[in-house]
Amino acid sequence: MTPSDDIRYTSGDQPNPRGEATIILVRDPNAMKGDYKKSNATATSIDGNGWIRTGEWDSLNPKGTFELLGKVKS
Repeated sequence: MTPSDDIRYTSGDQPNPRGEATIILVRDPNAMKGDYKKSNATATSIDGNGWIRTGEWDSLNPKGTFELLGKVKS
């Protein structure tokens, strides 16, 4: 992570409470812009605002750090 990175820990448009599992979203000006020659894959992994679905189930613990719970199968 760099200072220009954004992390989103939400369910829909609402922040998730700590301890609930969710898929982490990241956004960074240096991140990938899409899947090479795979527009369908890009549409499912990056939203219109540039948020990239990491495919990782995480939970935000009481210390404020993420715990990896598993990977989303695609």
